[in-house]
Amino acid sequence: MRKAIKYSWLIALCCLFAAYLLSCASAFLSPQTFSWSNFFSIGFPYLFAAALVAAVFQAAISRKGMYLVLFVLAAGAYNMLNLIGTGKSNFSIEKNIKDLRVLTWNVETFKSENHSGGDSSVISQYLEVIEQYLPDVICLQEYTEDFSPGSAANFFEKRLAKNGYTFKETIADSTVTENGTVPNGAGLAIYSRLPVKNKQAAAFYSGEGIRHMLSVDIAYRGQMVNVNTLHLLSYQIDKHKEAFQKESTLKYTLRRLINVSKGQQRQAEEYMASMHTKHPKIICGDFNNVPTSYIYNMVKKNMQDVFLKGASGFGITFPNFLRTLRIDFIFADKRIQVSQTKIIATSVSDHYPLVTDISLR
Repeated sequence: MRKAIKYSWLIALCCLFAAYLLSCASAFLSPQTFSWSNFFSIGFPYLFAAALVAAVFQAAISRKGMYLVLFVLAAGAYNMLNLIGTGKSNFSIEKNIKDLRVLTWNVETFKSENHSGGDSSVISQYLEVIEQYLPDVICLQEYTEDFSPGSAANFFEKRLAKNGYTFKETIADSTVTENGTVPNGAGLAIYSRLPVKNKQAAAFYSGEGIRHMLSVDIAYRGQMVNVNTLHLLSYQIDKHKEAFQKESTLKYTLRRLINVSKGQQRQAEEYMASMHTKHPKIICGDFNNVPTSYIYNMVKKNMQDVFLKGASGFGITFPNFLRTLRIDFIFADKRIQVSQTKIIATSVSDHYPLVTDISLR
């Protein structure tokens, strides 16, 4: 009986550590090569915790188990460094006059509200967050393109203009239907209180439609800063309810996770190949990927994750599914100094906005 328990424990330990090692390697495993890469990257925090507890328990019953504890910590070190911010714990609303403040936010198409008659409590909640922090540049994903009188975007834009956001660039995404490709009511937007020049856009084609990347140059203190915003493919498992009628929830979820992950990689590769600039560069967006993923590391490359540099602790930007998902990012190249960063916890959208203060070195 004792031998059976011992062998069962060892088998469970081996399975756990095999899964943990895959999650540690997920940052280097392409979804095109290893279909389950994103699955293990999402599971890393949980597998790390489970492996550490198991290693500590093993150390308690065997001295050799201490080597397992050290192994767990060493194997997960790279991913943990991409998860935990080591910057300031407090964010100052009053920014340094020399800093450039940038905010990125997936606004969930203002929750698809069509606000006639002017003021709206929902849109006002979005605006109150923005007006509290007054960023110089705002990058928005899932931004509605409906500018008809009384619409959410129309009201939103007029209110922003009163706060000095007189420069704007937008682009609409599309969805594939039986009748062809049609605008889906969402897209990207960049609003700025500083002059905007040299708009660029790149289209990414997938089986579900067309997503875009939007890029502009911002005139900042006599220099140009290249600001990009993008929205990688969404899993949207809960929005494809018809699929649940055809196959099990688990089977559909896993299949979609794999297919979307591969599409995200193609999208990110096209972005990396299409957008080049000589100016200091900032990338903002909803990546639908965690910091332990291959896609995060591919796009970030040699850039800085402003959360890691300017905030502290373990960040969350998408709280509605797992309490470990930081999937919205701002990357800044090495010519940029990060002063402070904050994830703004608000229930206005399904994503939390991310705001940072930066300056040129």
